[in-house]
Amino acid sequence: MNLLSPLPAAEAAERVDSLLTRPSLRIERIVSQGQASPPGFWYDQPEGEWVLLLAGAARFAFRRREGGTPPRARRLGRDRAASPS
Repeated sequence: MNLLSPLPAAEAAERVDSLLTRPSLRIERIVSQGQASPPGFWYDQPEGEWVLLLAGAARFAFRRREGGTPPRARRLGRDRAASPS
């Protein structure tokens, strides 16, 4: 699979494709075209996460303590690791 092309349509909702799943590893390709979580909503998950932006632009915010962190813009090719909540 080519991760960049052809990209699936994602106008109505994010598209998540599982690329590899193992007992302690999950690799997904997530295609998003402007979708965002509602204000105040957090994804709480037991596992850590590593995000790599391959195209476009993104803003991520991570809840560290009460109030969270301000969203930070990511540039192409930059990655971000997040520890579990």
